[in-house]
Amino acid sequence: MSVVLFRADSSSKIGTGHLMRDLVLARREFSDTRVIFAVRDLPGNINQKIRGAGYEIRILGSNDVAELITLAREVAAETIVIDHYGIDIEEERRIKEATGAELFVLDDTYRAHDCDILLNHNLYADAKRYDGLVPSSCRILCGPAYTLLREEFISAKKKEECKGKKPAKARRVFLALGGSDPAGLIMPILKVLSFFPEIVVDVATTSANERVEQLASYAQTRPCVQLHIDSEHIATLIARADLAIVSASVILNEVHYLGIPYIAIKTAENQKEMLEFLERNSAPLLVEFDPYRLFRMLEEKIRNVPLDTTIDFPAMDESQKRRVLEWRNDPKVRKWMYNRSTISLEDHYRWIDQLRCQETRRYWLVQREESDIGIIDLVDIDPISKRADIGLYADPKRRGEGVFLMLTLMKKVEEIGLKTLRAEVFAENLRAIRLYRFFGFEEQSLKRVDGREIIVMERAL
Repeated sequence: MSVVLFRADSSSKIGTGHLMRDLVLARREFSDTRVIFAVRDLPGNINQKIRGAGYEIRILGSNDVAELITLAREVAAETIVIDHYGIDIEEERRIKEATGAELFVLDDTYRAHDCDILLNHNLYADAKRYDGLVPSSCRILCGPAYTLLREEFISAKKKEECKGKKPAKARRVFLALGGSDPAGLIMPILKVLSFFPEIVVDVATTSANERVEQLASYAQTRPCVQLHIDSEHIATLIARADLAIVSASVILNEVHYLGIPYIAIKTAENQKEMLEFLERNSAPLLVEFDPYRLFRMLEEKIRNVPLDTTIDFPAMDESQKRRVLEWRNDPKVRKWMYNRSTISLEDHYRWIDQLRCQETRRYWLVQREESDIGIIDLVDIDPISKRADIGLYADPKRRGEGVFLMLTLMKKVEEIGLKTLRAEVFAENLRAIRLYRFFGFEEQSLKRVDGREIIVMERAL
């Protein structure tokens, strides 16, 4: 029996996609051969899936091709399949010369290769772009016709086709950002999805995800979030969804095959080609994770969320004005103000009246489900440069309103047409710093006010 040797790796850092597609390739193209996987025992690997598929495993101690060559000679490999960014054209040439084996390479990024067969199974794959990058004798397999799909995807598509058309607005969302979620974006996305409580979210990840326990704890308290770890039914999860939120990686090939609307998010640098393809086709895409942009995209796919429940300060009634003053004078809020003095009711009313004729300062009371929950503001508004400083704080008796307040503020910013936002945060106010970072603000400088360190943060829109 002929021998095929696969070289691939998986880990919580590099992900699991390459190894998963190699298992499909082994099953589809090499069913009548002895298949051996040469892998490293990296943290968070999914090598158990190789064993589960019935294939042999040989653990390598390094990524040195000399070790791979030794193994290939030992098992008399006739074909060596390489799916590894760490092996370049010179090392491929060395492997071929040393073993005499046929070289089958999987490529995603249009690199130069010395191989006999090249497979790029991605949506964007273009055989013409390999001119001059591979030997003239190389057999090039490119595009969706060669997509490495497990049998479950083919079966799932047939079942869903029998059910008819998907609803116009999404009711179920599939969320997957690689087996290990290396960018750690699943939790931030779930926070945004929480503003659509009628949506059921299927989260697919693997035990290689370092944050899997955090996700499990989150899902336990939210019946609308269903966590699937090391699922064998990914095709079913995708097929029953009305919308998929996925990384701009190989999983898009599967989502596209099943015909599911999607939002793609960049999670790794090796996704450049897929990103360019998506941009050329005006596909829903986040090159950088942005909770507000994702929120707006979800509004289009699901429903509008009423974030415009705001009241200009001068338009507040008497009870609301007194409530805002009570919040402002609470020690939990006041300690983060430049002016930490207690404000009198008379001064408070006078200040609100002055806002009526100030175009560079806007303050709003924010309501949620008919309850007053916090304050958002824009100050030093410059209509020429389209810049402003921002601020917000919640009712000190409430917790977890920061994201909602920021989403509401970002919607106001969008309406006004500002391009640059600035925030000044006390260095010890860690919760506020985390919130601003979550929304894409970056530290620009430091300064001191009354002996306290202030972090100046900015975000371009």
